[in-house]
Amino acid sequence: MLVLPEGSKVRAYESMKVISICNQKGGVGKSTIAYHLAFGLYELKRQVLLIDIDPQGSLSATFDRHDSCNVLEVFSDRPKLVTEAVVGNGEDGGISLVSSNIHLSKAEFQVSFTAYTKLKKALDRETKGYDRWNYIIIDCPPSLGLFTVNALTASDYVLIPSLPFYYSLLGLKDLLEIVESVTEEGFNSRLRVIGILVNQMDRTLVSRESLDVLRSKFSKLLFDTILPRTIKVEEALQAKKPVWQYASDSSASVAFKELIDEFLRKIKGGGK
Repeated sequence: MLVLPEGSKVRAYESMKVISICNQKGGVGKSTIAYHLAFGLYELKRQVLLIDIDPQGSLSATFDRHDSCNVLEVFSDRPKLVTEAVVGNGEDGGISLVSSNIHLSKAEFQVSFTAYTKLKKALDRETKGYDRWNYIIIDCPPSLGLFTVNALTASDYVLIPSLPFYYSLLGLKDLLEIVESVTEEGFNSRLRVIGILVNQMDRTLVSRESLDVLRSKFSKLLFDTILPRTIKVEEALQAKKPVWQYASDSSASVAFKELIDEFLRKIKGGGK
């Protein structure tokens, strides 16, 4: 069920990158952003692996994989990846998935809370000797617990979605401190914040004022792209399509395409 045949490689000029999409606040759009990033990269003929490490399993459900929880194998005595090809295959790109559902929540009480490198070990074992995917995108749970730290320990970059509302901004400092701790305490010295992405922006005064606060406090980290609040995104997900396929003339379609372009520029620039 792997995307590539045994022994094959991804594009030689493009080394594998691992990106965690992370925020301890729920409802900020982590799964939606992971889904659209994966589809955008796939349409650019990249091989993408999505790892759903959220017990809610929203990303897996979008691919109709809500009945399986393959990510549990990551937290076994011998960590491994069990992947399934869900979109495309071969040299023209593809998306594979490590699925999750509510059964994952039990693992957090069964696995030692010092086992922060389970996911990294599973990835290292699966990609030993060559890069099987161009991009690995990890959809994290809304917490800063075992699963999120596993994701950060295994990643090159962390992308932080944020809503333009006061309470969504409060936890950003804590999250950035966790990222700093992961790097400084030796869990993952290569981890970088690729950026803070504003999602569900509307025309209200509250949103505009919150955006001003973000710009004043995190100007160097903010993505230029801002994702709008629109029902078209939810409708697209229900239709099992990225929004640019579902509503090509919508503001969300334009914004998500801009996000793909900016994401790739930031990756090329080392997260800067």
